[in-house]
Amino acid sequence: MAGAAGIEASNYREGILGWCRAGLPLETDDHQPTNAVHPYWRVFTVPEHYEVRM
Repeated sequence: MAGAAGIEASNYREGILGWCRAGLPLETDDHQPTNAVHPYWRVFTVPEHYEVRM
């Protein structure tokens, strides 16, 4: 589904951490692959193969 800015996007029920737990790919704004994820609070567990950015 295209959002207001014309960007294809989906709402993933589990959020970014569920996306990571499912092993789905992440990319930067310029479409480069990344493993960096910002969990907002350290109480959230991020899978080991991702780089936590606070």
